[in-house]
Amino acid sequence: PEFTSNGRDLVKQLIAGFGFRVTGCYPDTNASFVSGTKSVLVTAKDPNGVQILVSSLNEEIGSEHCHDYYLHFDSKNIRKFYNTHAGRQGIAVLAFEVGWGGTEEVFKRYSRMHPDLLPEEYKVGPRVYDGEVIVLEVFAYYEGEKQVSDPDEGTRLRFLEIVGDGSNLHELCKLPGIAPVHAKFNSSCHSAYFDHWVSNVVSRTGFLDTLEDTLQFTPKVDFNAGVVAAGEAQIESTVTGNSSMMSTTEKDVALKDQSQIYLPINNALTEVGHVHGFLEEIGQGVQHIASRVDDIISFVQQANDYRKIFNEGFTFLNI
Repeated sequence: PEFTSNGRDLVKQLIAGFGFRVTGCYPDTNASFVSGTKSVLVTAKDPNGVQILVSSLNEEIGSEHCHDYYLHFDSKNIRKFYNTHAGRQGIAVLAFEVGWGGTEEVFKRYSRMHPDLLPEEYKVGPRVYDGEVIVLEVFAYYEGEKQVSDPDEGTRLRFLEIVGDGSNLHELCKLPGIAPVHAKFNSSCHSAYFDHWVSNVVSRTGFLDTLEDTLQFTPKVDFNAGVVAAGEAQIESTVTGNSSMMSTTEKDVALKDQSQIYLPINNALTEVGHVHGFLEEIGQGVQHIASRVDDIISFVQQANDYRKIFNEGFTFLNI
């Protein structure tokens, strides 16, 4: 039968298809408490590269028996995501590391200009864990236009600020609560680095304005002047992001640098096409994430070979 990549175990796909490994988990296998969620950290070969936290509900127990110290692992977050995305799986959180004082500054801006986007548990401010990390989460989008519609509680932005020496944190992932899992990367494993994260939204200009108000992100590329179109499918798209000072002509440095954030944002103009279909069937959210690799030809070839050998992994679009 023809291989299909949907409806499979994502962690197995990332391991078999891309050579990623499980390098962390929550809760720790020796944890003395019961959590309402289960998470594994899946990373690429370079510890400074792609990090994906895959989380699920712990259906073995009732929520009344759960005792999660970490707000970011609370089961209600996953349930809210499902409730706002027609019960579908997807990307619930985009996480960013900020410098000293960054979480408090972001909190002040949201409190002043977009207070409704602060979840109830963060309305009093960021959460400090063990004197090591400060965590702040906000809702990414409004349901409609900014400041006049309710927050869309499905997708969040997470900000991490390291304030201690990091001795109690996972070697790779700085999210509090992640316990290390030993993993071995062989010579065939590729490194990968985040490049951009694409959102499909109801109000593109509203999300752009919100990001400029709170994070000082500004548009980098704007496609809406000519409108992106494929037949009857028409969308508007703008790439926003921060203004990194990094500049280099060295390929390896450019490959690994993660200081520049790019967030393409789409809205539909017609009732046909992938953006309209996404919004109608799933709701607002992250459509896809893109990563950089040093040799995309060999990366794709290896993924195709592994899929044929293990009957697991990914297929690629014919475009």
